[in-house]
Amino acid sequence: KTKAADWERTKVKYNLPEDYLLYVGRIDAIKLNNIVDYFLSYKKKYTGSRLKLVLVGGIFGKTVEHPDIIYTGFVDDADMKVYHLFYLKR
Repeated sequence: KTKAADWERTKVKYNLPEDYLLYVGRIDAIKLNNIVDYFLSYKKKYTGSRLKLVLVGGIFGKTVEHPDIIYTGFVDDADMKVYHLFYLKR
């Protein structure tokens, strides 16, 4: 059973913020389409926002470097379960 302690461990392991959008899947231009562009537009409009974009999955192609975009790479099954359960509870 997944517990709050699992979430705390996962947050530290992947340097996760409190406020974030979660994308899970292969990280490439085709899969992401305009998600990164939309997120960056949002950040320009709402400059005080603490929201970050967390991208979970294998990286296949160029990435956009931005302080509010976090790439975790592949995540093991146990951590993925924690991501989903605690993201949905928020």
